[in-house]
Amino acid sequence: MTIERFESKQSIVVLVGLILIIGLFYILFSFVVKLAGLLLLLVGLWLVVMFPDISNYQHGPFISTARIIGLLMAIIGGLILIFW
Repeated sequence: MTIERFESKQSIVVLVGLILIIGLFYILFSFVVKLAGLLLLLVGLWLVVMFPDISNYQHGPFISTARIIGLLMAIIGGLILIFW
């Protein structure tokens, strides 16, 4: 086996390894983004639907602010889940 042939095979192995590593990172990043989108969606829906009524402790605008923030979080999380 000559040195040129060995270097050619070695470069092919390195190239295939780099492609596999890049593909693995892409799949992992995609999974993390989907998980973040799901978390945003769930927290946003919790803020909109199940946020505790704190009228005994604070004024009414705080409740509507929490619901608006929850709605925005749910929309952003849903968009991430659908389009990413």
